[in-house]
Amino acid sequence: MRMNLTMKGLLDDLGSKPPPSLPAELSAVTNEGFVIQGACSFLRVLCEHRGNAIPSMFPDETGYECFINNIHIDAHSNEPLPLAMVFADEVGKAWVSSGSRNSLRVIVSCNDTGCVVRCHVVRPQQSWHDENLEAYKHDAVWVNDYSPDIIALEGETEGDR
Repeated sequence: MRMNLTMKGLLDDLGSKPPPSLPAELSAVTNEGFVIQGACSFLRVLCEHRGNAIPSMFPDETGYECFINNIHIDAHSNEPLPLAMVFADEVGKAWVSSGSRNSLRVIVSCNDTGCVVRCHVVRPQQSWHDENLEAYKHDAVWVNDYSPDIIALEGETEGDR
């Protein structure tokens, strides 16, 4: 997990408040899981509402996935950051439980205009964000990769290895 200092400050300000519950409409997004189309993976609910977007409109698969797998959390809460963090983690868990062998990168970004969660499959030479998260001067940014291998290792005991 990585974040810029702006995000760290916002998360520190949340302190030990209990995390919010996902509203039904966000739970439905994670519960419906993912769908694969070509070389891309999409949250099924968001893919169904993609409009006229097609892969050739984007520089790579990562750009296409981030365009589709993009949800504005501030439309669901007056306090979007805590909800965005819960939703981001649920998206990651849904990916891991999908059985994919690839890693999924989940990105939370917040600024004065709102809070957005995006996700894309991790691919060599493709990235939605600048690797230097401090380059985002006006955004709080959090990035986490969800990998089936890492989750499996976390669930093992020393005797299993």
